[in-house]
Amino acid sequence: MNNSKMIKKLMPLLAIILCSALISGCSSNNNIGEKAYSYLVYFDRNGPRQANSENEKVAADFIVTELESMGYFPQRQEFTEVVNSKNGSITVRSENIICEIKGQISDEIIIAAHYDSGSEGKGTDDNASGVSILLETCFNLRNIQPRYTIRFIFFGAEELGAIGSKYYVKNLGDNKNKILAVLNYDSLIAGDIAYVHGSSNGKGKIRDWMINKAAILNLKLYIQNGLNKEYPEGTTGDWGDQEPFDKIGIEYAAFEATNWNIGNKDGFTQTDIKYGDNGYIWHSKYDSLSYIENTFPGRIKEHLYIYEKLLMMFIEEYSF
Repeated sequence: MNNSKMIKKLMPLLAIILCSALISGCSSNNNIGEKAYSYLVYFDRNGPRQANSENEKVAADFIVTELESMGYFPQRQEFTEVVNSKNGSITVRSENIICEIKGQISDEIIIAAHYDSGSEGKGTDDNASGVSILLETCFNLRNIQPRYTIRFIFFGAEELGAIGSKYYVKNLGDNKNKILAVLNYDSLIAGDIAYVHGSSNGKGKIRDWMINKAAILNLKLYIQNGLNKEYPEGTTGDWGDQEPFDKIGIEYAAFEATNWNIGNKDGFTQTDIKYGDNGYIWHSKYDSLSYIENTFPGRIKEHLYIYEKLLMMFIEEYSF
């Protein structure tokens, strides 16, 4: 057999080895979370990004441009919704940004974060942090075919009642049968404790996998321990972009940084009341890179590392 024929025969095997090495490298190098941090800097400079605002549109354009620069073909799913506010009814126009990476298997995992924010602060924690994790992960996967098809979704208008994710789910049709699970990333860097929540009724397998993997790697990821009887151990409330999927029976894992041990023990008080607005960073003027970085040195990079490391390992290792 001549050299050219031998190389051609070995190409499929070499490709598999290369893909595995690339994923492993992305999930084990010392730069994990650094690209996400650079995205945080951009969004911080261009916040807030409240739904229906020009800044939300600018953020959507930025996400699309970044994904295209990585070689993807993101799709825009526009939607219009009339919502009631303190000032009467308003018409909200926004969009979801969808980036699909086809896997060896057509069944899909949705990895999501909303890119809009409240009207105060810069929206750096809530939720530039989640968007930044998704963008770094897309970058890491740009030359890799994962096992399962992955659909990254950047939801619009979450702060007005998860409008973007509800619209997406409403228009799924038969495609819902392909969805294996949803991983939602929202407000990751300001709170005291990095959490993962999971579906109830025995559907928290991804949550449990994440916790076990974090323990092996000595990463500080936890579940909330059920101090508030309204929220059983390991679960969260009926809010966030995972909720519309949960309502149609799709397993979810939801990631956030807060502190379920203080305040009303419902996850809303993120840190000691001497910080931020009585312990609230999100939805306040304190939701900015400079405040979080100066008040909690090292927390941002630690949390970005935890979430990015485990997400890449999940994509590489998890089997349904």
